[in-house]
Amino acid sequence: LSQNNLVNMDLHQYDAVGGTVKMKSITSDKFNKKILHRLRNNDPSMKVLRVFIGGDLFGAEPSYVPSGARDLGWLGYFIGLNEHLDRIFFLGGAI
Repeated sequence: LSQNNLVNMDLHQYDAVGGTVKMKSITSDKFNKKILHRLRNNDPSMKVLRVFIGGDLFGAEPSYVPSGARDLGWLGYFIGLNEHLDRIFFLGGAI
């Protein structure tokens, strides 16, 4: 799939590329890349995730700051595969 096709995808498309997609092609934020990578690799130390909509979470670890639908889509996909995440906090306003 091209980078343009990585925006509006369904579950089968995520499944087809999710294991091999490069983080730099789905988000430009270095902190979001790190979090997506940890979720995809099922990092057992990642128990809590903070998703901050519309701003910055002032360095709270781990915090994910989506910039749009593509960021949220990939976040949701990798959360769905993760077996260790216990809590997710959504903070902030609208995208």
